[in-house]
Amino acid sequence: MNESNDLRCFSEDYQIKVLTQRINEMQHYSDLGRADKTHYRDRIDKHRNLCLNALNEVVLVDLKLCLHAIDRPQPKMDVSIHRVELAIDAVMEVIRELTEEKS
Repeated sequence: MNESNDLRCFSEDYQIKVLTQRINEMQHYSDLGRADKTHYRDRIDKHRNLCLNALNEVVLVDLKLCLHAIDRPQPKMDVSIHRVELAIDAVMEVIRELTEEKS
């Protein structure tokens, strides 16, 4: 606000010009802030979708098949172990992609 007081010694036209420039600068920085927020929101959505897709399409399927292989009169442990390994690999791949993106 001290800068506004300093402008009093100048003509009204000059004051209007300076204040208009300041308003334009503030608007520019505000627009940049919105762009950054949009960019971060897009990245968050991308990561959320990556995680959800991996969980729904890979991990959940493998865990259901694992449970089905175990829940039998004669459990198929080799199938169960393989499916758990696949689920772990899928989770590790998502973690790797997220950490690579972060770097």
